[in-house]
Amino acid sequence: MTNVDLRHDDLVELVGKSLSIEECVDRITFMGAGPEGVQGDVMTFDVFPNRPDLYSVEGIARGLRGFLDLEVGLPVYHLESSGIEFVVDHSVADVRPFAVGGIVRGLELEDALLRSLVDLQEKLHLSASRRSAWPRSWTSGRFSRTTRRAGNTPTWSPRSRDSRSSRTRAVGS
Repeated sequence: MTNVDLRHDDLVELVGKSLSIEECVDRITFMGAGPEGVQGDVMTFDVFPNRPDLYSVEGIARGLRGFLDLEVGLPVYHLESSGIEFVVDHSVADVRPFAVGGIVRGLELEDALLRSLVDLQEKLHLSASRRSAWPRSWTSGRFSRTTRRAGNTPTWSPRSRDSRSSRTRAVGS
């Protein structure tokens, strides 16, 4: 399991509703995270592996808004082609059989948000990426994953043995 530390004030601000620490712990526990403890205004949760969306304060706030019926349904994001090619060297196929990239423009990141994003990336790396139990044929480098634009349905195709890199379009292209 993955530990996530949340400052109560940060969570309440992101949720948009005043909740006590006890209410936060109670509701988040029902969302798939085991409470580890509270020290001052910092709550610590053990997040189950099937809930990587809860690996950050932003993810927990989004889940909590849905759990409390403040914001329901899937978020809708405007996507457009970036015109940038995302290239992954074939030498990392055994370590990273899949790669996804995206470009976000017009966003200013404060230090706290940047730290949260880096922390989320590390948690995903340690939980979902590095120790994942992908079927052997998926990680052997003999197959590559491509995504069709319509419906984003994954398809699998043999990868050329002499290929030095796999090329994937950035998200939204």
